[in-house]
Amino acid sequence: MDGKKKYLLFLLMENHYCLSLASVREVIVASEITALPNSDISEIGVINLRGEIITVLDLAAKLGRGKTTVSIGQSCVVICQQEQLSIGLLVEAVVAVKTLGPEEIMPRQAPSVEEAPHPLVAAFYQDRELDELVMILDIHQVVASALLKKQ
Repeated sequence: MDGKKKYLLFLLMENHYCLSLASVREVIVASEITALPNSDISEIGVINLRGEIITVLDLAAKLGRGKTTVSIGQSCVVICQQEQLSIGLLVEAVVAVKTLGPEEIMPRQAPSVEEAPHPLVAAFYQDRELDELVMILDIHQVVASALLKKQ
């Protein structure tokens, strides 16, 4: 496959983002999320997924973009697996699976970005279909930031 990797492309606060598909266990339609008392603004609550309790994060809030509005039937929870930990990320919609080669991925300090990118952003790629610079998120950093808030 020439070093190409697959990424899950999703919509969040009118921008497109993606995650390595290798870290995505499954995608489910957002349903009832049980709120937890005294939790961080980005920690929406938990869901029961076939007997497994999974923490759900508002990815927009994690990125400092505000709070995601859940649209029944459209919003999704992306279940990511990081070692032995499963975590859910609330997104507005899943758009596609993209296959990208290393030559298509630009480093985090891409010259076309005016400000320093958010620490959860690992890299960028230019999506020609969307005519948009898409941020590739680092799932390791997303999970680490969630764990730090719990301590």
